[in-house]
Amino acid sequence: MNSKKNSKNSNKTGTEAIQKLSPLSIAILSTGLSFIASPVSLTWASNLDEFQASKVNSKALNALSQDPGIKSLLNDSATHRLGVSQRIAGSGSITTKFRHFYKGIEVMGSMAYYRQNQDGTNAEVDNRIALFDLNTNPSVDMDAAVAIARSVTPGAQNRKFTRMPELKVLPDSEGNSARLVYILNLSPIGFDGGREVMLNAHTGEIIANNSLAESIAPVEVHSARNTGLTLTPVFDKTQLDADGNPAITGCYLSNLGDPAPAPAAPGAPAPTPLSMDQCNASFSQACQVFLGGDTGDSTSPVMVTPQNCLLSVQDSKALAAADDAANRANANSQLVLNYYQNTFGRNSYDNQGATLVSVVHVGQSMVNAFWMVGQTDPDTNQVIGNFMSYGDGDASEGIGDMTLAIDVAGHEMTHGVTSQTAKLSMSGDPGALNEANSDFFGKMIENQNNWILGQQLYLDPANAPGFRRLDNPSLIIDKDIADDNGNQVSVAYPNQYSDLYAVKSGQCTDDNDHCWIHHNSTIYSHGLYLISQAISKEKAQQIQYLALTQYWNDQTSFKTATQLTYSACQRLQSQGTVTQSDCDAVNTAFTQIGLPPTAAAASAKPTHVAHR
Repeated sequence: MNSKKNSKNSNKTGTEAIQKLSPLSIAILSTGLSFIASPVSLTWASNLDEFQASKVNSKALNALSQDPGIKSLLNDSATHRLGVSQRIAGSGSITTKFRHFYKGIEVMGSMAYYRQNQDGTNAEVDNRIALFDLNTNPSVDMDAAVAIARSVTPGAQNRKFTRMPELKVLPDSEGNSARLVYILNLSPIGFDGGREVMLNAHTGEIIANNSLAESIAPVEVHSARNTGLTLTPVFDKTQLDADGNPAITGCYLSNLGDPAPAPAAPGAPAPTPLSMDQCNASFSQACQVFLGGDTGDSTSPVMVTPQNCLLSVQDSKALAAADDAANRANANSQLVLNYYQNTFGRNSYDNQGATLVSVVHVGQSMVNAFWMVGQTDPDTNQVIGNFMSYGDGDASEGIGDMTLAIDVAGHEMTHGVTSQTAKLSMSGDPGALNEANSDFFGKMIENQNNWILGQQLYLDPANAPGFRRLDNPSLIIDKDIADDNGNQVSVAYPNQYSDLYAVKSGQCTDDNDHCWIHHNSTIYSHGLYLISQAISKEKAQQIQYLALTQYWNDQTSFKTATQLTYSACQRLQSQGTVTQSDCDAVNTAFTQIGLPPTAAAASAKPTHVAHR
C-alpha cells in the first residue's frame, strides 16, 4: 500500500501539544551517572520555553540519581544505562520517560519515569526497570534472522525491510529472566500492513509475527467505489525467489469487474504478460489493486493508494463527489478530532495537527474497517499508511457499510493515538490492552448509553449482537477461537483475568490472532466499564488517557496495567481532578476482574521527590 503522509503544521493548542527538540546532549548531564542520549528525539511541552525545559530535565535527572535502586543500578555503567525517550505533558502532568539499555541494547518495556504536576508539585520517580542476567551474544546471526523472518511473512518476496534488524532484550514480566531478540520490520503489502517479526536471537524461535494494520486537524475522504485493477501474477517455475517459491516475472492487469484473462486455446500462443516494471508502473497509479489468480481475494485489495482515489471531502468540506458513505466518514473523523481536542487538548492522532485521511468503499463487500499504521518506505522516504479504511459491509452477512458505526471508527482512529504514545505491541497482553483501550475510547466518542461495540452495523436491529460488549462481555460467544490443536471452538468473551484464553506455545501469530488479543481485550475493557459506572465516564476517561499517554509502554502487561492506571488516578487525585474515593473505586473495579492493583503495586511504589 502506498500513501503519502498528510500533515499540516499549525500552532499547537491544548496542554498536550508537543514539539521536537534535538537529542539530549551528554554535556548537560552533570550527575556523574551513566545516562545516555536517547535514539529518540526528546520532546517537551510547547508551553515551556527552552530554558524552562532544560531546568525541568535537570530536575528529572537529579531525581533519578537520588533514587537508591536506580543509583545502585547505574553505578555499574558497563551494564546499565538510561536514555531519555520522550517527554510529554497533558492532563495536568508532565512525564519524562527514560528507556533502559542493558550492555548497550535496549530493554523493551523496562523504563524509569519522572512525573510531576504542571505546577511542579508532587514530583516522583517511578522505577519500572527490569532486573535479569543475560548473554547478549546472539547465536543466530543477522542473515539467518532475516531468512527466518522472510520464511514466516506472507508475500515476503515483495516486501522490503523498512529499517535494519535490531537486537533488543525482552524481559519476562513474571520473573527475573529475559530473552535476547531480533526485531525485524518489513514493508506493508496492502491491508496486511507492515510486519514486525520478533524472534529469539539464541534459538531462532518465532515469538511474535504482527501485522501493523490495526483492525486526527483537517479531514480528507477519498472514494474507491467501483475503481481499481485486478493483478494476476505470472510465475516462472524455473526461477525461485529468496523463499524458494516460483518467482513472479510479470502480470496481467484488468479493470475491476472485467473478466480475468482467458487461458490460451490449445496450440495457440499464450497472451504476452506485462513485465514487472510495466506492472509496477500501472498499479502504482491505481486507487486499489486486487490479486487475481488462484490465490486472489476479490473482497479485500492488496494495495490502496488514497491519493489515487476520488477526492470526496477536502479540508473537512464535502465536494460534489461526496456520497453518503463519504459524508459519514467525514462526520466520524470530525467527531474523533473534536473529542480528543475538547477532552484532552490533543490535536489530531499525532498531536501535531495531521490531516485525518479516510478511504470509503474499499474492497468489494468487505466487512472490515481499520487504521493503517504509518511506516517509512526506505526507497522513497514516503510514509506508507496513517489513514482510515472503510469497507461497504456485506448484506448477505447482515452487515452494513462500516461508516455507520461511530464507535468502530473511534476505535480504529484511537489506534493512531496509541501508536504515537504508549506504542503498545500488537500481541499478547499489550495487544489485548491496545484493543481494550480502543474499545473504551470508541464508546466514549460515540457517547451513548450503550456498551456494545459495532451494534449499528447490523442491518436487522432485532438481531444485532455486536462484536464485543464492555458491560457483560460473556454474553457474546466468540466463534473465531481455536484450541492449541487448531480445532475451532466457541468461547465466551472473558469478564475477568482468570478466563484469559492463553496460547500454550507462547508464539503469537496470525493463526491465533497474536495470542487472541481481541478475545482477551474484554478483561481490561470490562474493568473500565466498572470504573465508569462507579465514578462517571468523564472521570474514567481522564484516568485512562493519562495512563495510556504517561504510564503505559510497549510491553505493559495486564497486571502492570491496572497498577499503573491506579497510579494515574492517584496523580489526578493530587491535582484535585478526582478524589481518593474515586481511586478506591478504581481499585475495587480492577479487583473485580481479578487484577487488584494496590497489593501488587506496593512493592513498586514510586519514590516521591522533595525539590528545594
